[in-house]
Amino acid sequence: MDTAYIVPAALMRGYARGDNDALTLAEKDHSPLSGEWAGESMTELLGDLIALAENDEHADEVCLAYERGYSAGYDHRTSRMLPQ
Repeated sequence: MDTAYIVPAALMRGYARGDNDALTLAEKDHSPLSGEWAGESMTELLGDLIALAENDEHADEVCLAYERGYSAGYDHRTSRMLPQ
């Protein structure tokens, strides 16, 4: 399957999780797919998208998009929560 669907889906999934973590005042997870934090596994977070990847390089791109999205979502939410 083309990355035109999978990568943006992973990015948005990560963004939503990062936004939610910041909203609930959770500590920012700098490696949301590393497994060092308790919670969902990579398969639970991205299993359906990884399964659609054409090869390992494509799967890596999906994971990187999720992590970029997580960071962006977390940072965007926290910047909106700061006093102006």
